[in-house]
Amino acid sequence: MASKQMEEIQRKLSVLAYPRANAPAQSLLFAGVERYRLLEWLFFRLLGDRSPFTQQNWQGDSLDRDEENSRIQHLAEIANFLGITPSVDTEAIQGRGSYEERVELLRLIVDLVEASCYADNPEWRPDIAELELKLSEYTKKMSSLQQMVQELASKYDYNPNEDYAETELKLREHLKSFLETVKSFNTIYTKEIHPWTHMMEVPQLHGFGPAANRLLEAYNTLLKFLGNLRSLRDSYTAMAAGSLSASNEPSSVTKIISDCESALTFLNHSLSILSTSVAREQGETL
Repeated sequence: MASKQMEEIQRKLSVLAYPRANAPAQSLLFAGVERYRLLEWLFFRLLGDRSPFTQQNWQGDSLDRDEENSRIQHLAEIANFLGITPSVDTEAIQGRGSYEERVELLRLIVDLVEASCYADNPEWRPDIAELELKLSEYTKKMSSLQQMVQELASKYDYNPNEDYAETELKLREHLKSFLETVKSFNTIYTKEIHPWTHMMEVPQLHGFGPAANRLLEAYNTLLKFLGNLRSLRDSYTAMAAGSLSASNEPSSVTKIISDCESALTFLNHSLSILSTSVAREQGETL
């Protein structure tokens, strides 16, 4: 994988007109004159004409220790200035880490140079005519949709400061009534049905006769109703978001819906038992 990335890097260097793009990959990744020459070429392509650094005129393919250290320090300062390294890191200039890590750093620098060329040279810029055409089409569609929304809004009176107290009061009353029904039903189930169905290893509902199916239908109805309460809660939360109240306490409607959700969990468990029993009874009848 890293070798393929290195081939791609050298291909990009060739496109960027780096004169020694075909140098051995090892010489570009590990400490040496070839690596320093490449980094210097890339860095000054990024710095441009207003570079605060002076390009050194290094000659030959070999350096003594002092020259090499000076060149490494110079490149490390440029890398830090460009934001490629968080500090003046001479080890990063010489090459540090695994083969893959060295390739990744070089890929990053080459990609930066490539991107800067696309920005500075009109001939390198991609053709955006098609993108501009699509943008124009989407802009027209958006304008059309906005106009439709405005037309719909003009047909209905909307007051963002409307008081929802009356609606909330009615909703609270209905939910309280429903919650009382659910609690009564759960009481009957807990005291009568649940103990009876658990007295035997395989509970049967034949003792209830046709009422068993009606009981199951009632449970299904409750299940759908309670499931939809989640949507109701989300809608209420959205409406309440515009309220000026800064209280962190949940509203009475939210509390009631929370209680109903608890009832839903209980009913789901009970429904699974009843469904199994009814299915078994119908199988025996057949």
